[in-house]
Order: sequence, then C-alpha cells, then structure tokens
Amino acid sequence: MFYKVMILYMLRCSGIKLTTSDISDFIVEKGYTDAFTLQININELIEANLIKSEKKHNRSFLELTEEGHESSILLETRLSKDVRSSIYNYIAINKNSIRSSHSIQTKIDESPDGRYICQLSCQGKTGELYGITLSFPAKSLAEEACNNFSKHSTDIYRYIIDKIVDA
Repeated sequence: MFYKVMILYMLRCSGIKLTTSDISDFIVEKGYTDAFTLQININELIEANLIKSEKKHNRSFLELTEEGHESSILLETRLSKDVRSSIYNYIAINKNSIRSSHSIQTKIDESPDGRYICQLSCQGKTGELYGITLSFPAKSLAEEACNNFSKHSTDIYRYIIDKIVDA
C-alpha cells in the first residue's frame, strides 16, 4: 500500500501527467523499491481505476482519476512527513525538466511496403504545437531523424514559422 500511496501523491503533487520512468526516477533511485514491484503497483492502481494510462507515441503517461485524486488526499498521511517533503521537493526541482522531456515525442512504424514512418511532434502546455510525418527507406535513418529531432526541435519550429508566416 505504501508504494501506491507514493505514486498517487507524486501524481497529485506534479499536476502533470508522469511516465513510469518519471516515477521510477524517484521511487527506485531513492531505494524505496525495485522497478518490478513499482510496475506491479502501477498496474494495480490502473486496475482499481485510481490512475489511468494514456499511450502517446513511444510512452505511456499516467494521471490521476477523480477517485485517485480523492484517495491521494485521504491516504497521504500514511506517508511520513519526510517522505511527503522529499516527493514534493523532487517534483518542485524536476517539474520543468520533466515537462520538457515530455514535450518532444517520436514514434517509428514500419509500413507495409517496408519503409519506416517517423512521427515527430512537439507538445505545448495545451496540446500539440506541431507535428511532422516523414518516410525513410531504412530504420537507421528513421532513428537518426528521431534523435536529431529531439535535439533540434526548437530550431525546426523557428525555421518552419519563419518560412510559413510573413514576419
């Protein structure tokens, strides 16, 4: 129950959707439990309809349901003040980097004709800022495009805006 309350509290403190990796970066790295146990607890919270999982591109994003939010408030005192403080501080320090890491999304699918379709998108606070779909003859090229998009998405956005909007 302890790990489930931690997960619920983290999601409530963050105010944004988190990935399993985001939660693991705190819970597993701090030595509270291992990745396997963490995943079991996340799955049980999903089954209990306390959190929901939404798959976007190559990631699953977790967020509280209404019932999960209420449960988090009721159960938070099961966490020590030190644990709550540690979670709150972790979220406060890392929220911008977590949000930033979520903003760039890439996905590669193989088409029936053997080409690799690369879906690249940049998310803002209210939804997608822009998205690009490209086709490549080799998976290595699609992977390279995904890596480069992650590094240069801001420059790409500026370039596109400069070219399509008369500034």
